[in-house]
Amino acid sequence: QRYALAVLYFATQGDTWTEADNWLSANGECQWFGVSCEFSDELSAISLVNNTLSQGLPDEIGTFSSMRRLIIPHNELTGEIPASLYAIEALEVIDLEGNMFSGQPNIDLTSLTELQTFNVAGNDLNG
Repeated sequence: QRYALAVLYFATQGDTWTEADNWLSANGECQWFGVSCEFSDELSAISLVNNTLSQGLPDEIGTFSSMRRLIIPHNELTGEIPASLYAIEALEVIDLEGNMFSGQPNIDLTSLTELQTFNVAGNDLNG
Protein backbone atom coordinates (compact mmCIF):
# COMPACT_ATOMS: atom_id res chain seq x y z
CA GLN A 1 0.00 0.00 0.00
CA ARG A 2 2.99 2.32 0.49
CA TYR A 3 3.78 2.17 -3.23
CA ALA A 4 0.19 2.95 -4.27
CA LEU A 5 0.01 5.84 -1.79
CA ALA A 6 3.27 7.22 -3.18
CA VAL A 7 1.82 6.98 -6.70
CA LEU A 8 -1.27 8.85 -5.47
CA TYR A 9 0.96 11.54 -3.97
CA PHE A 10 2.99 12.08 -7.13
CA ALA A 11 0.02 11.76 -9.53
CA THR A 12 -1.94 14.43 -7.65
CA GLN A 13 0.98 16.86 -7.20
CA GLY A 14 1.52 16.09 -3.52
CA ASP A 15 4.31 18.64 -3.21
CA THR A 16 1.65 21.36 -3.69
CA TRP A 17 -0.95 19.95 -1.26
CA THR A 18 -2.12 22.22 1.53
CA GLU A 19 -1.37 19.52 4.09
CA ALA A 20 0.95 16.53 3.54
CA ASP A 21 2.35 15.74 7.00
CA ASN A 22 4.45 12.57 6.99
CA TRP A 23 3.73 11.65 3.35
CA LEU A 24 6.67 9.71 1.88
CA SER A 25 8.42 9.78 5.26
CA ALA A 26 9.86 6.79 7.08
CA ASN A 27 6.77 6.82 9.31
CA GLY A 28 4.20 4.14 8.63
CA GLU A 29 1.52 5.03 6.10
CA CYS A 30 -1.11 5.03 8.82
CA GLN A 31 0.61 8.12 10.25
CA TRP A 32 0.43 10.03 6.98
CA PHE A 33 -2.01 12.94 6.92
CA GLY A 34 -5.46 11.86 5.72
CA VAL A 35 -4.75 8.12 5.83
CA SER A 36 -6.63 5.94 8.31
CA CYS A 37 -5.95 2.31 9.05
CA GLU A 38 -7.51 -0.55 10.98
CA PHE A 39 -6.66 -4.16 11.66
CA SER A 40 -2.88 -4.31 11.73
CA ASP A 41 -2.19 -1.33 9.48
CA GLU A 42 -4.59 -2.08 6.63
CA LEU A 43 -5.68 1.14 4.94
CA SER A 44 -9.36 1.82 5.64
CA ALA A 45 -9.79 5.43 4.50
CA ILE A 46 -8.25 8.29 2.58
CA SER A 47 -9.64 11.68 3.53
CA LEU A 48 -8.02 14.67 1.81
CA VAL A 49 -10.75 17.30 1.80
CA ASN A 50 -10.00 20.68 0.19
CA ASN A 51 -6.29 19.86 0.05
CA THR A 52 -5.38 21.12 -3.46
CA LEU A 53 -4.94 17.68 -5.02
CA SER A 54 -4.67 18.20 -8.78
CA GLN A 55 -4.18 16.25 -12.02
CA GLY A 56 -5.87 12.82 -12.06
CA LEU A 57 -6.41 9.88 -9.76
CA PRO A 58 -4.08 7.01 -10.67
CA ASP A 59 -5.34 3.50 -11.45
CA GLU A 60 -3.43 2.32 -8.37
CA ILE A 61 -6.28 3.71 -6.26
CA GLY A 62 -7.96 0.36 -6.95
CA THR A 63 -5.28 -1.59 -5.08
CA PHE A 64 -6.63 -0.57 -1.66
CA SER A 65 -8.89 -3.60 -1.30
CA SER A 66 -9.70 -2.88 2.37
CA MET A 67 -10.51 0.81 1.85
CA ARG A 68 -13.99 1.68 3.11
CA ARG A 69 -13.96 5.44 2.58
CA LEU A 70 -12.49 7.62 -0.17
CA ILE A 71 -13.23 11.20 0.76
CA ILE A 72 -11.48 13.72 -1.49
CA PRO A 73 -14.02 16.47 -2.26
CA HIS A 74 -13.25 20.07 -3.16
CA ASN A 75 -9.89 19.57 -4.80
CA GLU A 76 -8.75 20.18 -8.38
CA LEU A 77 -8.76 16.62 -9.70
CA THR A 78 -9.28 16.26 -13.44
CA GLY A 79 -9.68 13.56 -16.07
CA GLU A 80 -11.78 10.45 -15.74
CA ILE A 81 -12.60 8.60 -12.55
CA PRO A 82 -10.48 5.44 -12.71
CA ALA A 83 -12.52 2.29 -13.33
CA SER A 84 -10.27 0.48 -10.83
CA LEU A 85 -12.03 2.42 -8.05
CA TYR A 86 -15.23 0.44 -8.64
CA ALA A 87 -13.43 -2.85 -7.95
CA ILE A 88 -12.94 -2.05 -4.24
CA GLU A 89 -15.80 -4.08 -2.82
CA ALA A 90 -15.32 -2.81 0.75
CA LEU A 91 -16.14 0.80 -0.18
CA GLU A 92 -18.92 2.39 1.86
CA VAL A 93 -18.31 6.03 0.89
CA ILE A 94 -17.03 7.58 -2.33
CA ASP A 95 -17.02 11.37 -2.10
CA LEU A 96 -15.50 13.14 -5.10
CA GLU A 97 -17.72 16.23 -4.99
CA GLY A 98 -16.47 19.56 -6.27
CA ASN A 99 -13.54 18.42 -8.39
CA MET A 100 -13.14 18.71 -12.15
CA PHE A 101 -13.61 15.09 -13.22
CA SER A 102 -14.92 14.87 -16.76
CA GLY A 103 -16.15 12.44 -19.34
CA GLN A 104 -18.65 9.68 -19.11
CA PRO A 105 -17.89 7.72 -15.98
CA ASN A 106 -17.48 3.99 -16.38
CA ILE A 107 -19.68 3.34 -13.38
CA ASP A 108 -20.51 -0.20 -12.37
CA LEU A 109 -21.65 -0.09 -8.79
CA THR A 110 -23.11 -3.60 -8.76
CA SER A 111 -20.10 -5.11 -7.00
CA LEU A 112 -20.08 -2.39 -4.34
CA THR A 113 -22.59 -4.01 -2.02
CA GLU A 114 -21.40 -2.02 1.02
CA LEU A 115 -21.70 1.37 -0.72
CA GLN A 116 -23.86 3.85 1.21
CA THR A 117 -22.71 7.20 -0.25
CA PHE A 118 -21.68 7.99 -3.82
CA ASN A 119 -21.19 11.73 -4.33
CA VAL A 120 -19.83 13.10 -7.61
CA ALA A 121 -21.81 16.35 -7.64
CA GLY A 122 -20.09 19.46 -8.91
CA ASN A 123 -17.91 17.73 -11.51
CA ASP A 124 -17.99 17.88 -15.31
CA LEU A 125 -19.37 14.37 -15.81
CA ASN A 126 -21.84 13.52 -18.53
CA GLY A 127 -23.96 10.52 -19.24
